[in-house]
Amino acid sequence: MDNQNTTEIKSSKWRLVIMLFGSILFVGLGVWFVIDPASMNEGGHPASTKVFLIGLASLIFFGSTGILILQQLLSKTPGLIISDLGVTDNTGVIKIGFIPWSDIAGITESKIRRVKFIHLVLKNPQVYIDRQENSLKRRMLQFSFNSSGTLSNISTMTLKINQPKLKMLLEKRLTAYRTKHSIQ
Repeated sequence: MDNQNTTEIKSSKWRLVIMLFGSILFVGLGVWFVIDPASMNEGGHPASTKVFLIGLASLIFFGSTGILILQQLLSKTPGLIISDLGVTDNTGVIKIGFIPWSDIAGITESKIRRVKFIHLVLKNPQVYIDRQENSLKRRMLQFSFNSSGTLSNISTMTLKINQPKLKMLLEKRLTAYRTKHSIQ
């Protein structure tokens, strides 16, 4: 962005490495479950089919997650860019990209287990779903919207900023935009 009033928040490479290691560990377990499901016995009864399916699901989920984490790890793009014009969200598995302040209806928070999220509530989320060219990513965005009510689920877990500071910064910039443009 060519804006002089821009804040770039970098991804925490160390946290991404830990997440990648976790993905690799679960991929390894998935491989073991797929190759040798009979080695797992449930109360003396073989549970080969169940173990095989769990292993396959682990391979698919953690394998694809690991690839996406690796891409984020190798990327030089900041995780989040906040400017007078809006927010560029590169934090998620599926990058939302640039969101102008005029498209943001509000900012909310939630907590899933121990992980806190900041949500940018979009006025018309379907526009962001439809602009995704990859059909799998488009379906994943639709699923994310259907399950959480928003597309932009920002966790500071992979960013070099804490949750309260990021929320305060986003709210301050949204309020400044609304004040400047006389929007309530």
